[in-house]
Formats: sequence, C-alpha cells, structure tokens
Amino acid sequence: ANEWKEERSWQHAQKPFATLFCDARGSPPRVAAVLAIDGSFLYTDLEPDLHVLSFFTRFSDNQILGLELLSIALGLSTFGSLLRDRAVRVFSDNVGSEHAARRGSARSFDHGCLVHSLWKRALNLRAPLWVQRVLTKSNIADLPSRESYRLLTAMNAQWIHPVLDGEFYSPDAWS
Repeated sequence: ANEWKEERSWQHAQKPFATLFCDARGSPPRVAAVLAIDGSFLYTDLEPDLHVLSFFTRFSDNQILGLELLSIALGLSTFGSLLRDRAVRVFSDNVGSEHAARRGSARSFDHGCLVHSLWKRALNLRAPLWVQRVLTKSNIADLPSRESYRLLTAMNAQWIHPVLDGEFYSPDAWS
C-alpha cells in the first residue's frame, strides 16, 4: 500500500511583542498601565469615575481585584492600536487578577465580565496575551497608580491620554 503524505516543517509565526505592566490603588481608586514597546515607554493613569465604579460589586477590599482587572482593561483600551498583531506580556502584582485573567474566569459576575472583555479585546486586536505575576516592587505601573511620575519622567516615558472603553464597565456590554 502506498502511503501518501506531505511533510512541511512547522513554523511558528513570530509576532513582535510588547510588555504591559498594570496596577491599581484602592483608596482613592486609581488605575494605571505602562507599556514597554519597541524600546520606548508609554504610560497612562486614570481615576475611574463613580459611574464606572457603580457597576462593581462592593467588597471590603476597596474593590482592588476589580480595579486591578480594570488596569489591564485600561492598558488594552489606551494602547490598543499599538498592541494590534503583537504578542503581549501582561504583568500584574495582584495574585487574584493574575489568576483570573490567566484562567479566563472569576468567581464574581462583575470580575468574570471584565475577564471575558479582556480576552475578547485581545482577540479583536489579534494580540495573544501572556499574563504573569510581578512583585509590587518590580511593577513600574505602581508609580503612576500612586501618582508618582519622577522615574517615568527620567526614563523619557510618554504620557498617553487614558481611554477606557465601555465594554469594560457597561452592564449592556456584559449581557
């Protein structure tokens, strides 16, 4: 019996990469993201308004898990055009947000919706995400989340106006 087969070497499509550091502060609430891309640093930060925060379940931890997930959403929203067709390494210093984002699910409905929206956005950007934990002291996004900009200025990092798309906080987007 003749066996027909075609052999082709497997080639992994190499995408350029970007590194996104994300962080949040619980009180007063603030989210930030720092993007390292093509030898440059960009950053953004935002105090979420009450309208955005009203969609999250109240927890005794100042909603820190939701805010940490929202910081990833801020990075994907603000830097989306730069992340398109890139492999993105996302670093978070919050164990809960790292696990939820990596796993693709969360225990509470609002966090689950955020995680779903993160992966949906990554799919739309054709940007595979790799989510990893980073120590707080190594997370450069900790600086703008605390409104500390001296090191970022010394690094010639460029501030980018924050964008947070409605899909990350609107219950209409989650239904």
